Amino acid sequence: MFDDLEADILAGLGLDKFRNPSSIVEEVIEERENPKKGIEAPWSKLHGLFEIPQQGITLFGGYSGHSKSTVINQWALHAAASGHQVAIASLELTNAHLYEMLASQ
Repeated sequence: MFDDLEADILAGLGLDKFRNPSSIVEEVIEERENPKKGIEAPWSKLHGLFEIPQQGITLFGGYSGHSKSTVINQWALHAAASGHQVAIASLELTNAHLYEMLASQ
């Protein structure tokens, strides 16, 4: 199925073990009963109303010029200041422009 190099890469990424869904029932029940808190918004008016999940990828979309980048940058700075790891990917902003925006915020 995989050659040794591919198998080593998959193992290094933790993708070499497949689990039977029945083996994670307790884990799923625990997560439902005690959900993990997400990353709260930097604005107190949104506290308790909306959070970004700590795991996975969150995408924000909308029309051009409606301050998506400003909102995301503020949230990212708040998350980083709260001790979370943050990564930003933009399909339209250059690294220099994104850095300038973050520095000014």
